[in-house]
Amino acid sequence: METVNIADAARNLSKIVASVESGETVVLARRGKPVATIEPIKNSKIRYGLLEGQLDGLKGVDWHEPMSEDDLALWEG
Repeated sequence: METVNIADAARNLSKIVASVESGETVVLARRGKPVATIEPIKNSKIRYGLLEGQLDGLKGVDWHEPMSEDDLALWEG
């Protein structure tokens, strides 16, 4: 788990996102104190439209946007 100063994170966001995409968790710190974490999204395949072809009957759904936490809870049961 890597710890990154917020100012450094702002300058290196694409590197941090790449690290998170590969499974790492990154801790953001302000003045050396941890304040937040960035971690991979669990079940990201469901969030980003894996089921798009199976749910053609749904109207008004933007399959290119993440599902809300409420909608995701319905799918996860």
